[in-house]
Amino acid sequence: MITIKDIAKEAQVSEGTVDRVIHNRGGVSKKTELKIREILDRHNFSVNPIASALAMKNKHTIATLMPKHNADDLFWKSPHMGVLKAADDLKTFGIQVNNFTFNQYDAHSYFETFKTLLESEPTAVIMVPNFSKETKKIVALLEDKNIPYLFLNIDIDGFKNMAFVGQDSYNAGYIAGKLMHFSSPNAETFFNSTGTT
Repeated sequence: MITIKDIAKEAQVSEGTVDRVIHNRGGVSKKTELKIREILDRHNFSVNPIASALAMKNKHTIATLMPKHNADDLFWKSPHMGVLKAADDLKTFGIQVNNFTFNQYDAHSYFETFKTLLESEPTAVIMVPNFSKETKKIVALLEDKNIPYLFLNIDIDGFKNMAFVGQDSYNAGYIAGKLMHFSSPNAETFFNSTGTT
């Protein structure tokens, strides 16, 4: 039996987009909607009421704790947009995503926002561990409640986070150095961090 995932793959769209078309929720361009409906018709797709009921019973809530972005600092805009897109895709599976943002320069804002997040009783937490001392407190509270968590952007040793999502800074720097070396027309001398050549 064909699934929403199969339809999404064939239409080259997200599962959330297919779900919006199936349930007439709007927010999809006419061209994309027509393409999806043609695929649905071709495969005689129909919603499985039993599967839908099971999905609705298994409700999960993921909370994100990320720095705010603004016109002067857009670093966190892309991750935030990615979370919103993923949240839309996950609705199909009965998973809700709640976003909480804090001032990345203020440890008090970080911890207070986390306390508000905790009141939402999340099933799991995705967080940017900006401040060491406060992160230790946050992790202790999450582990006490058996709430799994993962870190974004910053990986800190000594924690039991499920995963880390971010760049490998060492290898990124190594590759950048190699590219600089290979792009130099002549043999060049570069200074390293100790000031020697």
